[in-house]
Amino acid sequence: EQSTKMQSYDASRFHRQVNEALESVNRVLHNARHLKLPDNVTHKYDDKYALADLLTNTALAAQVNNLELLGLTKENLVTIRQWAKDRSVTLRLKAEHGCTFTKEVERKVESPVYHTKVKTIIGKQEITEKVVTTVTDYHWAFSASWEIFLFKGNDPNDKISLLQNALSCDLITSSKNSPQPSTSVFPPVDLNLTWLLTQLNDNAAFKFSIDRDNKKCRTPRRNPDTEFALKFLQEVYQWAGSVREYYNGKLFPVNSTLPVRDNLSFVPVLTLFDENNKHQKDTSRTSSSKSIVSISDESESKRSNSPVLTVNDSHLFLEEQVRSIKAAISDYRFSASSLQSNSEVRVVILAGSFQRICQNYSDGVDYIEELLRRQLIAAIGKVLTPAEFTYYMEFHNRNIFKEKYGPQPFSYAIRLPDHYPVGLIGIDGQLADGTLTDPIPTLVRHSKATRQMKFALNAATNVSFGGDRYLHAYVSHEFSGSVGAKLNVTARARQFSCFILLIGTITGPDLFDPKFATIVRDKDDLSIPLLCETLPTAKEFKDAIESLSPEQQRFAKAYRSMQLSSTLFGIVVLQVKPQLEKVLKLPIDSLSKEIKLTQDILEIFTKYQISSDLISYEGDENAPKAEKVAQVKKHVKAMQDMIYGTREKELEEQKMKEKMAKAKAVVPERMMRARAIPMCAPTMCAPTMNLCSAPVMMMARGGGGPPAPSPVLAVAMPSPAPPQQLQRQQQQQQQQQQQQQRQSSTQPQSQPTVQPDAPQNQFKAEGSVTITVDTEHEDYTKLPSQLDSKFEALDEDSALRSTILKAGKTWTKSYQTALLAAPSKKTMHTGDLEEEKKKAFDLLDCLSRSGSFLNFISSCFIFSYISCLLSSLSVSLFYPRCSPPGCLSFDHASLHIVLAATHCFDKTLTDTLVKDNMNPIEKMERSMLIIGTTVHNKPAKKLLKPEVLAKVLAYSPGVFQDLPHLLPTSEDKALQDKGKEKEKVK
Repeated sequence: EQSTKMQSYDASRFHRQVNEALESVNRVLHNARHLKLPDNVTHKYDDKYALADLLTNTALAAQVNNLELLGLTKENLVTIRQWAKDRSVTLRLKAEHGCTFTKEVERKVESPVYHTKVKTIIGKQEITEKVVTTVTDYHWAFSASWEIFLFKGNDPNDKISLLQNALSCDLITSSKNSPQPSTSVFPPVDLNLTWLLTQLNDNAAFKFSIDRDNKKCRTPRRNPDTEFALKFLQEVYQWAGSVREYYNGKLFPVNSTLPVRDNLSFVPVLTLFDENNKHQKDTSRTSSSKSIVSISDESESKRSNSPVLTVNDSHLFLEEQVRSIKAAISDYRFSASSLQSNSEVRVVILAGSFQRICQNYSDGVDYIEELLRRQLIAAIGKVLTPAEFTYYMEFHNRNIFKEKYGPQPFSYAIRLPDHYPVGLIGIDGQLADGTLTDPIPTLVRHSKATRQMKFALNAATNVSFGGDRYLHAYVSHEFSGSVGAKLNVTARARQFSCFILLIGTITGPDLFDPKFATIVRDKDDLSIPLLCETLPTAKEFKDAIESLSPEQQRFAKAYRSMQLSSTLFGIVVLQVKPQLEKVLKLPIDSLSKEIKLTQDILEIFTKYQISSDLISYEGDENAPKAEKVAQVKKHVKAMQDMIYGTREKELEEQKMKEKMAKAKAVVPERMMRARAIPMCAPTMCAPTMNLCSAPVMMMARGGGGPPAPSPVLAVAMPSPAPPQQLQRQQQQQQQQQQQQQRQSSTQPQSQPTVQPDAPQNQFKAEGSVTITVDTEHEDYTKLPSQLDSKFEALDEDSALRSTILKAGKTWTKSYQTALLAAPSKKTMHTGDLEEEKKKAFDLLDCLSRSGSFLNFISSCFIFSYISCLLSSLSVSLFYPRCSPPGCLSFDHASLHIVLAATHCFDKTLTDTLVKDNMNPIEKMERSMLIIGTTVHNKPAKKLLKPEVLAKVLAYSPGVFQDLPHLLPTSEDKALQDKGKEKEKVK
């Protein structure tokens, strides 16, 4: 334990000290008084403030009593109070030691007598022996002088001496080495008394009172006034500890003098309430303070029916303090040869009194805070955890927000209109208490896309998508020492269903940057962890860059702009089946019940990367749906036959290579050359055909180069078709184009033509009604900076922080290898995620028909082999035109934009309530409204239920004037006054 630092609050020590003090209190007060600890007495919250005021005034008066016993007079008090008006007043202990050699003395020291019996001729005789030693003693003269005095400002010569003394003694050593330094000047021990003197009024009475109107005032313990008092008393404790250390540790041990006991005095700082006589003065004994200071009773008249002790009681306790200290000094017995006198004993006992007063005061105000904690826990019935506070906030938000504006669970079915869901997308959160994961609640605004969003499939190709737009705002909270909820993006697909999931950020008004992509199909269950990174608040950022150079400020602002833009977390869901119908030129819902066909097409696209042009419908656009589907089935069947044939041929070639390798091992080389079988030339199986009419294989991500090498690609290019056949096929294609143009001019289009870069106000589909939406396009990239500005203006505590959401790089996937197989799990890391993204982009490449057709043919080595097999199977396909097909957009898509913010509390949940006297419900309520008004673009009063408007306006008025056009009206002001009146009545 350090003697210069006050101990932290200890309940057992505090109760023991109070019980010991009660024995003296019963002797001081009337027998009818019943003093108890506040937790055993009924009282109000204001009584705790009154108790803290009384404790502070009593502690300060008790310290002046100690100074008076040190030698401070009334006249001295007037002088130093005058000093304190413009200069500091310091209490100092100054000490010096000296040691000089005086003389050298020799003395004889006789040893004890030894009797020894020895045998002689005469008989036994007894011999007596003793040893005499000459010892040299070295005598030293030790002197010590000390002084305790007050001085003004920084001039120690302008002083008032309180107590001083000079001591001396002889020290004897056996060697001529000085036992003490010849001269020792100890560092002065100083205590600034300026704050203490400023707490006295003109009548020399302490007037300390907590300013409850101060914005920083939280509780009787947590406020600027009490903090100043504690800081001063901590300095007093440290000064007294240094004084005790000098006397007991440096002066007295010089000649082995025992330390002085300093715990014999009464401490008048008592944390007690009067149970019976509430604020009734004890008329049996009165005291007007016999000290040079007193305690003001101005605030006492304002209290009625209060159990707080009176000022008269404190004066009686202060008298008992002085009496007990004088008795302890007079009763102390010390040796005349020791380095102790009445002065040294007085200083040490008073130093102990200084420290005990400070410790009792610190324990008293900490006890008040601990009492608040225990009463709060008793009212609730348990210690609340952050997880339980989360559950309450969900309940609270349901009660204050209108249903359409309140937080909604982030869980959305992936479906077409009037169709059964094909999957589910959501963000789940698991709290620290280990409860089951639930969808996180978010403030959400839904709208239809007014302009296509796009993202880069590769360096040369963009994919655009429309569909639904969801703007989410997730507001979480974080208490000190607690861990927030663990967030996970969850994606689930039903059996025989498929969709593409993209995760990234919004980087422009119509740009999406996908960081991850994957295909979710056939009962896949994907869990993607989200990492949360909180940013400094706007106020913290401004304070941090205030003293930086202009160059450093510009760099910090630019980087923060990037950080804020990263808060636009995006999730894109692209439905595959309707896009398959679009790319295959089939009517809507053509594949709804074609489960096997859909699965076969997906296998062709994802596993073999076959171009959609090879299996899409090409024919009369007015043909029945069944005829179109049948033609696609035929193309798919032909492609599967070709793939299976290729696979069989590969197996045969592999077997032949193995046989040849075995034969080569036993047949001589020359015989092997004689029996060698010549390989077929590439042109033997390649028919003559037009390059423009050849079926092709789809390249990975846009066909920017040749596909990855495989056994199928190891074939030569075919010979070009004869000019006559090429001319004849070109004429047939021109006739077909003219026929299609005539049909399109007389009949309506079955599918809408959507330009990715132009905002559309109508979306039409076959068999559906036209949906009209607003043509105004919202720029989501402006939201982070808008929110940051609102946080700075409306968040008074500067606790609401923008939060960046990032997908983690360790995913968990549950899947089935077969329809009836048991579910399996696997963990995907960076390499797996890159492979998943490549597969998803390959499928997107196919579904959006991106890529140059002619460039692909010129570099595709599989061309000749496909045409050869199709000719051998006598399959006739309608080959696409030479001009590259247009890139198709995804109409059935949904974009979820998530803006996250975290309200960070500096303390734990209980400490936030007890120490900061802050209601976290109201703070979270304000944060929700700040973000809610931004997301919904509506004033706060439109989001709340009418019955809670007055209450919310009373405690968060700033939210109702967050924007210039949302300034409070006379109706708002009336509601605010009404809310305050209701709270007063309560």
